Amino acid sequence: MIELALQSDPTWLSDPDAGLASFEVGASLSTKGRVRPRQTVFSVQSLLLALAAPPGPFFKPEAKTIRELFDGGNYYQVPDYQRAYSWTDEEIEELWSDLFSSFEEKEPSYFLGPVILTSAKGGYSEIIDGQQRLTTLTILFCVVRDLYSPEDNRILNRVKSLEEGRWRLRLITQLNQQNRFEQTVLNGVKFPPEKPRADGDKFLNAAWFFREKLRQINSATIDEFLSYILNQVVVIVITCSDLSSAIKLFRVINTRGLDLSNADLIKSYLYSRLDDDLEKGKFHDTWTQIEQLAQQMGPETLENLFTFYEYYLLARVPKRSLYEEIEDQLKSDDPNTAIYKFKTFVEGYQEVYSTPSKVVYSLLYLPNQVFWKSILASAKMAGYSNSDFAALSVLVRALYYSYWIAGHTAAKLRQFSFDIVTAVKDRKSIPELKGMISEKMKKDRVVELVNQNLLDDAYDTKWLKPSLLSVEYEQTDGSKLEFIDLGRNLQLDHVLPQAWKQDTSWSARWTDADAKEWLNRPGNLALLSGKKNAKASNDSFEKKKRIYDGKGIDGKTAFLTSQVISMNADWLVDQARQRQAWFTEEIRKITQTE
Repeated sequence: MIELALQSDPTWLSDPDAGLASFEVGASLSTKGRVRPRQTVFSVQSLLLALAAPPGPFFKPEAKTIRELFDGGNYYQVPDYQRAYSWTDEEIEELWSDLFSSFEEKEPSYFLGPVILTSAKGGYSEIIDGQQRLTTLTILFCVVRDLYSPEDNRILNRVKSLEEGRWRLRLITQLNQQNRFEQTVLNGVKFPPEKPRADGDKFLNAAWFFREKLRQINSATIDEFLSYILNQVVVIVITCSDLSSAIKLFRVINTRGLDLSNADLIKSYLYSRLDDDLEKGKFHDTWTQIEQLAQQMGPETLENLFTFYEYYLLARVPKRSLYEEIEDQLKSDDPNTAIYKFKTFVEGYQEVYSTPSKVVYSLLYLPNQVFWKSILASAKMAGYSNSDFAALSVLVRALYYSYWIAGHTAAKLRQFSFDIVTAVKDRKSIPELKGMISEKMKKDRVVELVNQNLLDDAYDTKWLKPSLLSVEYEQTDGSKLEFIDLGRNLQLDHVLPQAWKQDTSWSARWTDADAKEWLNRPGNLALLSGKKNAKASNDSFEKKKRIYDGKGIDGKTAFLTSQVISMNADWLVDQARQRQAWFTEEIRKITQTE
């Protein structure tokens, strides 16, 4: 059994506020053995108090080895309101590495973290937190069983009770999950001919991973490693009296890195308030639709979407965790009504996300995404007309880009962003919103700072490439509009090269003073692909013009804002000054700082 002991003054346990500070185990906590790094992060005071407390009416904590966890009358199921098994190579590799290195270093024990359960019908315990870890261990046992120990009762009894003939773990997160788990893993691993794709079968991907790892060690070592997992890997099993208590306990103990996200907790909270099977079915269908919408939006996770929704509901700076704020906002709503409203909000945001838009494409470059997304999604929820929504989008871009170029941080606009959300929810008119923004910009001297920074060296600023791309979008025909990724392949080329002295075509016509003044200003910088930039970097202007005009060797289409440079017969101070004036004017239109 693992032993936990504080190395610092233990009197902090009596401080009711001390437990609110969560930190990584191992920093102030010593163990006889190893604690799972990075993932196992929780409120240490709460966990220690839970372990020290006698079993009560709300929860019952026990330290168990993996052998004990999958033994006797212990059976587990993943409830239907939880997401499906989702671990990828990254998480599985981390678990394997932690376990195997602990085994090799002969650590006396390894702490895998807490497992939170509630009682369910039929002798099963429902897993509130621990699904991913328990499922992964079950898959490992099945791989060892099929390839190395087909008659080893230590393994057989971990997967299926030898006494009762019941699976130790069953999945009811989706209707087809348990059947697929049984047919492809539990009844015998059906290894595919090739490694599953990243978006393919997660069960078989885990099995494939473990097979490849086990092939690298001999059978005697596999047997010893198995014994280590069964007898020296420990979890803290905390069985709660009901789902509500389990969720509250999870929030106290866990801060990040285990199985449940805030979205899972919100889903569990709402689902736990439903008793009727028909109502549960409606809820499950709506949640599935929300998940599908999120998947269609690529990088947007359910956690992100709930954050946007939190900002919409609160219209103020959150004072508690995402889960706590959402729970408080929805506690008086019928769960199905609440989740349907959230789906409507997500549908509105999806419309913003998926509709090609010069303005939205510009906004996607901002370092802080949550505020503008919350505002525009709120506008969809408030029912703004298409024309008013378009006008609002332009105002939002002007606001955030002007503050970015002015050198202000996102904190400068935090409270004001919530003020805009409130105004949008109140269906304020576009002139009223514009007045609010103009007053704020005047108070913070934004126009003055924007004009000043546009004239300074800007090559190393974070805002220059996004600003040039925003101008590029404005020059583009709407029918040809495509989002341009800010990746390595997008570069800023100095029209007057940085190594201008090495080419007489430049050094004969530029002075040191002029070059110093103009080299890194926006007027001397042009967007190019990485390949084109490598070709153009130190060439003469005549050769550069062909690259800017899209006639280089690689044949890629040039940026429109770069093509205009090639219309100049030469590139001297006057041309740089004219381009600077043009760029400044375009940015002033976008930021409405004219």
